[in-house]
Amino acid sequence: MSRADLAVIGGGTAGLVASVGAAGLGAQVVLIEREELGGECLHTGCVPTKALLAAARAARAVRDADRFGVRVPSGTRVDAAGVWSHVREAMRQAGEADSPERMRRLGIEVVRASARFSGPRRVAAAGREIEARAVLIATGSHTRVPSVPGLASSGYWTHVEAVAVEEIPSSLCIVGGGPVGVEFAMAFARLGSRVTLLQSGRRLLPREDAELSTLIIGVLEAEGVTVHTQARMTAAGRGWVEAAGQRYAAARILIATGREATLTDLELPAAGVQVDRDGVVVDRTLRTTATGVFAAGDTHGHLRFTHVAAHEARAVVSNALFGMRRGIDPERVPAVTYTDPEVGHLGLSEAEARQRHGDRVRVYRHAASHLDRAICDGETVGMVKLVADPAGRILGAHCLGPRAGELIAEVAVAIGVGARVGDLAQVVHAYPTYAEAVAQAAGEYWRERLSGGTLGRVARWWLGRRR
Repeated sequence: MSRADLAVIGGGTAGLVASVGAAGLGAQVVLIEREELGGECLHTGCVPTKALLAAARAARAVRDADRFGVRVPSGTRVDAAGVWSHVREAMRQAGEADSPERMRRLGIEVVRASARFSGPRRVAAAGREIEARAVLIATGSHTRVPSVPGLASSGYWTHVEAVAVEEIPSSLCIVGGGPVGVEFAMAFARLGSRVTLLQSGRRLLPREDAELSTLIIGVLEAEGVTVHTQARMTAAGRGWVEAAGQRYAAARILIATGREATLTDLELPAAGVQVDRDGVVVDRTLRTTATGVFAAGDTHGHLRFTHVAAHEARAVVSNALFGMRRGIDPERVPAVTYTDPEVGHLGLSEAEARQRHGDRVRVYRHAASHLDRAICDGETVGMVKLVADPAGRILGAHCLGPRAGELIAEVAVAIGVGARVGDLAQVVHAYPTYAEAVAQAAGEYWRERLSGGTLGRVARWWLGRRR
């Protein structure tokens, strides 16, 4: 029996951040991972997909150069080997910080093995038992594959195969219209695949504000993607998918139908850890039903984002080692889908806000078609949309456009420091920038107040007195 302050099961984002944070505070840490360190984000998720999207963006820029008066005589030729070389190099560079050697230099014991609970706060791995003051479950998630006749033998891809096979298929049928499906649809369409996207629901990106998720269909169709909504897959085979009574042929099938926690073989009952359909049951401070056992990242299924996993991991270090009760407010977590233009949101959608606060909710917009920087760049599809209560408190923010992820960050900071919509309008933004759209949308708050209400009446009375 060996002992540790913190035993971490899983070497993805949550596990690595928690291990490094705890070791930096002087804790004795054992990090157990059966595969390569870095997890899904590095090997099959964020890094390779964003690198693939960058290559796709370059291909589109060459094809569109003519509209800016730039002539490309030889046209566009996508070199698949070159594309995947770029993807692998991005993974190599990003993975340098996650190497076992670096972890060991930081004082973390790295165990390359599967792990299971052998009792309360006891973990068995590599033929030994580790008793820890606290245990963190950070084993991530995987694609939830629907049970559909013929799918198992169809040779389908998930995102794992899509970035591992190093192939740009002639045609691709993507099942699932969430962020993963939408991003792959745009990437492969720009790189030369004929893409069909099937979504079982009424709209793509169902967690986004309805106004923006409706716009994304037009964005994808402009890239040549064929989109079918209310098209639930009912059968599949090699080279075809059946949905809503129609059969769609494609060289490859990509399943992007949601995620589920990876908890196989952990023997959670031995530690007293309960699970539900989303994964490990945790409270707001990431404590499980077992004393001294925590879960972070995709394992509990609340918000499956890399930045959330990192934030939760830091909270676990504080809570597990020092008895604090840090958590995460889901309404302060930004989320971005990395299409081009990007889609980002924070807080409540307009529909959610009206459901919670009624018709007193105020909405302020600024369209990209009225933004000078977007006009100069020829990127005029999209908007910034701010949702607020009558007092100007920001309930939600939604962006569709270039750099939407960065625009959402500005609103996240504003909410974090207690700023209101009117305060965003008072911040001087450089011209011409995409960030101006946030200020312009916020400016609608003051225009609304000055055109009516007490402030407007006082202003008109004062100006009238001076005439």
